[in-house]
Amino acid sequence: MTSAATGPLVSFVVLLGLPLCGAALLPTEQFAIWTILSTITTVALSLDFGGVALTSARFGTIAPAKLIVQASALSSIGSLIVGLASSLLWIPYSGTNAASAFGFHEGLGAIALCTVASVFRSTLAVLAQACLHLERPSARMFLTAGQAFLCFGIALFLLIVDPSAWALPVGWALSSFVVLIVGIVWMSLVGAFRHSGTRTKDRQTSTFTFVWSRTLASLLGSAILQGDRWVVGAIAGPEFLAAYEVAWRIAVLPRFLVQNLAIAVSGDAGHIYRTAPRRIRSVLSSSTGICLVVSVLASALVAVLYFYLTGPLGVISLPAVFYMLLGAFTLIGITSPLSFLAVAIGLPALDIAYLLVTAGISAIIASFSFAMSSELLFIAGNSFAIAVGALWYLQYGTRAVIRHCRQAARIATLKLLPGSTVTVERL
Repeated sequence: MTSAATGPLVSFVVLLGLPLCGAALLPTEQFAIWTILSTITTVALSLDFGGVALTSARFGTIAPAKLIVQASALSSIGSLIVGLASSLLWIPYSGTNAASAFGFHEGLGAIALCTVASVFRSTLAVLAQACLHLERPSARMFLTAGQAFLCFGIALFLLIVDPSAWALPVGWALSSFVVLIVGIVWMSLVGAFRHSGTRTKDRQTSTFTFVWSRTLASLLGSAILQGDRWVVGAIAGPEFLAAYEVAWRIAVLPRFLVQNLAIAVSGDAGHIYRTAPRRIRSVLSSSTGICLVVSVLASALVAVLYFYLTGPLGVISLPAVFYMLLGAFTLIGITSPLSFLAVAIGLPALDIAYLLVTAGISAIIASFSFAMSSELLFIAGNSFAIAVGALWYLQYGTRAVIRHCRQAARIATLKLLPGSTVTVERL
């Protein structure tokens, strides 16, 4: 777990500091635009539209080069959808006070550049996942931490030279492009794309299932986790949005930490499921337990960090908002092992039910919040919806995984019996 998570964890430490630098160096109106643009780049950092999931579930069953191309295409298409949706949202949002620093066309240009950067970053995520399965930690570290450090350096330089929200999309686009080119050349030279690992012809979940389930899950997850800044900014204005962004960035740290600790589960689970499916239950239990302990410790640390940073950054302290976000995001983080494992064993649509319910409740709360012009109502209601949804997912998702693995184990046993002709298309 730890070795697989090192690169992403280092990258997050760097990218956590980047928005804090933006808050310190940018005028409030510019930082409000930065906050909106960061929702697009954050989607590229934490979500994809089936590519990483497909890489986890299919690695070792088809040629690595073919799999990486397929997975990168899926993730890149998802990033384009996010960019298109953001452009459409910008049409009404550009008339709010929170968007006053950018004109309409300037905002569209910045969103377009963020979209291009997201496409590059989505492909990097697929390559990084492939490196996990190819056991090439140095290449994985370069693709994740290297891109983050380069982005930080470019963006910070631009912030100092000319304080503008443009520093974020320019930094993301340049760093992602450079690291992607170098990463592809590096993996080609070491023969990663010609890797001749053991390939299996086991029954697989269809690619179409991965496409629709992970696309829908990413759309719903993006709406739940990234749409809040659009709602808060439209209701409350740039000053409150800047304070909310700082609280959000620090509160999400435990979630990102445990999510990347759990990412190795998907790689191990795919192999374990094909050889000893009954062991999946213990893998899920131990991984969730580790993530729970880490979440509690990380939450205590960031709770102290938040109150030390608000003063120097010049934003108001929002303790109630921060604690609501911290609780909701931490619960989502604890579900990470379940989500990664479900994808790896052929249940990519397992989280759709809870995401639909959570997104529906959040949308209703957002409507009431706009009607009452209350950003606090939205924040409280949205955090509650996320927390309840995550707890429900842990309950029904764990039962579904255990049931799925029991069925797989019974089928594997029957196939070993003399004269058995068991054929199962889908569990």
